[in-house]
Amino acid sequence: MKTDYTKYRFNKAILDEKKQAGISAFMRIKNGEDFLQLAIESHINFFDEIIACYNGCTDNTEKILQKLQKKYPEKVKIYHYQPKVYSVGSKEQKSFADGNSKIDEVHSFANYSNFALAKTTKKIALKLDDDHLAVPENIKKAIQKVRENGNKIYTFSGINLMSENGKIGVAKNKSFAGNGDHFFFPVSSNIYFTHHPEYEVFHIKKPRPKKEYLGLLYLHLKYLKKHKGLANYNITNPDSYYHQQIETVENNLEFIDIEKFAKIKPEDFNKIDEAFKQLKINSNILNFPILVKAISLISGRFRSICVKRAFKFKQDMHGILANWQKTQKILK
Repeated sequence: MKTDYTKYRFNKAILDEKKQAGISAFMRIKNGEDFLQLAIESHINFFDEIIACYNGCTDNTEKILQKLQKKYPEKVKIYHYQPKVYSVGSKEQKSFADGNSKIDEVHSFANYSNFALAKTTKKIALKLDDDHLAVPENIKKAIQKVRENGNKIYTFSGINLMSENGKIGVAKNKSFAGNGDHFFFPVSSNIYFTHHPEYEVFHIKKPRPKKEYLGLLYLHLKYLKKHKGLANYNITNPDSYYHQQIETVENNLEFIDIEKFAKIKPEDFNKIDEAFKQLKINSNILNFPILVKAISLISGRFRSICVKRAFKFKQDMHGILANWQKTQKILK
């Protein structure tokens, strides 16, 4: 008997239904027990609701979500996405993007992501991962700005943490997460997920909303998870981007103390930001606000975010360092 997947199919018209004022975070979770509770509780006071969708879990994810729903009944809403979802980096993911897949669309990561997005009830949304730890000082300021004008797209980034000999620090050669794929946005049928050969991507219909970069709003705990966060990716496909990351993530991450990391000078920024280095821009421009603004205005999304992130680095690190002792206790 064929399974009826009707309730899981995405219809973008749902996104145009009347929404309430506020901010919805939506999550796509698979075996997220390591930091799931920490991720949700560190963000719970900043958002009006958290839509937690889970799929294919074999750990304690469901129990954790049920516990959090009882603790925060007005904010945490959980949904079990039952169709099998093919992981990012898989050959099936590529076939969805190529348009030649014989597999039902409900098994794609894009459809799963759109299902989660469609469950939001507020006018503004963002995707939240189960390994994001909020930086309270930074996100508080950012949320105020988002609530004042919800018609923009507000991008933000995070710091990749790692551990070495029992000490928590930064992955120096993989310092940053979020090069444009994490942002607050106005919910409508103009913004939803579609397929990329490697992963799901946002489709943003033109004319696109104005964009603003908010800074470093979270600590990324991926490399502190079991298997360094690679368990949910398809790393058996040798052509996959994720397969190519195995050697670096498993064996070649470089540790740096958070205090030393925070003191890195603008002219040395291309030594810690892999994305900034790709731009082939002289780091000395970070000493000139007018040049930074000019490059941000005339550049594409990727270049603009990298330059703005570098320019705001010192300011954002103050918020991270202010909470660092508490962060270390939580993670230990």
